[in-house]
Amino acid sequence: MLDKSSYLAQYYAIFNKTRIISRTNLRGVIISVNQNFCDISGYSREELLGSSHSMIRHPEMKDAIFKQMWKTITSGKIWQGEVKNLRKNNGFYWTKSVIFPIFDDNKNIVEYASFREDITKRKLLELKIEKEDNLRKEILHSQSSMVILVHKTKGVIFMNHQCFIDLPFSSRAEFMKEHKCICELLIEKPNFLRKTTKDRHWLDDFNEFPNKEHKAILLNKNNEEEIYRVDVNNLDDNPNLMVINLTSITKLEKYAKHLKIEKIKKQKSESKIENAITKIKEKLESSDESKDLLEELKNILES
Repeated sequence: MLDKSSYLAQYYAIFNKTRIISRTNLRGVIISVNQNFCDISGYSREELLGSSHSMIRHPEMKDAIFKQMWKTITSGKIWQGEVKNLRKNNGFYWTKSVIFPIFDDNKNIVEYASFREDITKRKLLELKIEKEDNLRKEILHSQSSMVILVHKTKGVIFMNHQCFIDLPFSSRAEFMKEHKCICELLIEKPNFLRKTTKDRHWLDDFNEFPNKEHKAILLNKNNEEEIYRVDVNNLDDNPNLMVINLTSITKLEKYAKHLKIEKIKKQKSESKIENAITKIKEKLESSDESKDLLEELKNILES
């Protein structure tokens, strides 16, 4: 049968091989480290023993984190967190740390111990993803059209700056307090996109008529109707995400309407002139004395 001391010895041996381990006295001075600690920090055991544990503290770590850590462990509790550490060569490494007090038989804290896991690769990947995400957001924010990211279950998860220039909201949080879907803002008129109903989703038109130019009407900050061309795309790497792009075409629509009206006016005017000429010709042709005048009129019209 395996006794308790043998079990603990094996348990510690496994941790000693796979984790970064250190012990300090009550003042935070290092009294013990394992080889993993030396390897990752770049310091020798001799350099570490007797030194303050803060020697590997990275300057980017905030004071508040360590104040909370000391408050937790001095009260006899376990502290856990992710810590950026400083190497001897001024490089850095990240650890997932568990720091806890060690008690004597009278339940007094006599020292502190720490088990750490190297998470540098994961943190670097997270930072890379965050940087790329921020870059994508900067690009989206720079667009002159409204760009909205919609998740199938979470709803609107991103709105670029142009949304808060055009729409009567100052932030996505403010929008989400009143609405779940951008379609709730649609002004319903014939030939324009409509709100989602019990029987039909507002995006169904895009699936049924993929080659059609889809338009929507929304109220802007001045409570005026604004016309937008709406484009919807799915992200290849995430089928649950859709990018909705709304480009204001109000001025174009007004200009097109103006051209249409002018064209109709011109057609009506030309029609009136043709009718008038026809009547004059009929009168002239009915009179033998006006043949010379008719011929002169034809010459003028043909010239």
